[in-house]
Amino acid sequence: MKKINKIFLYKDAIKLAYAQNDEFQKERLLQKIREIVKVAMGDVPIDYNELIKKGSDSLVDFYISEFSPNFPKHLDKKNRFLADTTINLNKLDSLISEYNTFNLSQPTITPEGVLVSTINEKDFEVYLDENDRDFYNTVIAFRDILNKVQPQKYAHYNYYSTAVLLTKYLQSNPTNPNQAILNPKSFK
Repeated sequence: MKKINKIFLYKDAIKLAYAQNDEFQKERLLQKIREIVKVAMGDVPIDYNELIKKGSDSLVDFYISEFSPNFPKHLDKKNRFLADTTINLNKLDSLISEYNTFNLSQPTITPEGVLVSTINEKDFEVYLDENDRDFYNTVIAFRDILNKVQPQKYAHYNYYSTAVLLTKYLQSNPTNPNQAILNPKSFK
């Protein structure tokens, strides 16, 4: 079976820009989240992926496991965390929620809390649908005809008027109005 090459049409720069903007916003929010974590945990590493998925409860769990490993299970960990730190957990949860609203790009987060882009510009390339290949080839042939006729016959007209002028050589087919036939009177 012969492999048919895909026909590249264009790169969707608008979607690419939106995805890059999403990633920029995620980086900005992650920086704010890291600042909050730094106040609570100092230089102790935490799993930022888990923090983004589970929210502020995972920060409380990291804090208790690091700084109070013998904390009694029957007491409220969150109250202990709030008493020991000056962290506003509602603000952290709102930052995490806002981070998750930007979903055009899905960057990965390293264990150190650094955002790694997963945007591949090739994903934003648009190719011709194989069902439209015949129509595309017809349009390309028409374009080539216009380019060939333009400098020879209609040099003083603009490019787009050439298509209109060429249609004077055609007329509607009386048996099929969606098809054209030559207008023999135009060649006098």
